[in-house]
Amino acid sequence: MSSKKLFNDELLFSDGEFYGQANDAESSTHYDLYLGLPLRIGVILHEDEGGVITGVRNTVKATNGTVQAGGVNYNNVIVLEKTSVYSDGVWTYYFVDGIGLVKELYNDVVIFELLDRTAN
Repeated sequence: MSSKKLFNDELLFSDGEFYGQANDAESSTHYDLYLGLPLRIGVILHEDEGGVITGVRNTVKATNGTVQAGGVNYNNVIVLEKTSVYSDGVWTYYFVDGIGLVKELYNDVVIFELLDRTAN
């Protein structure tokens, strides 16, 4: 069963090539977060680097982390931290292989959590 409702945030995962988070509109898709795989521990995008998004630092904190989302304990979680020169906030993202984003924190407060999932 599908819904005709448009979601402001579309969370994406694609074929082991990237993890991403996007804002989706009828005419175009804008990626707020795009991570090419494979990942390495440490800073993967520095705020002084040029590119589509400037002023942002993305740091991979772990590739084998754990997180609980929707009552499910996930292992081998990719933990990503994002900061910006335009904000004092810290975003923390938890990605699971084959699923995508399962949890997102802003300054340690949950702003997104995958509560239920079904097979396609």
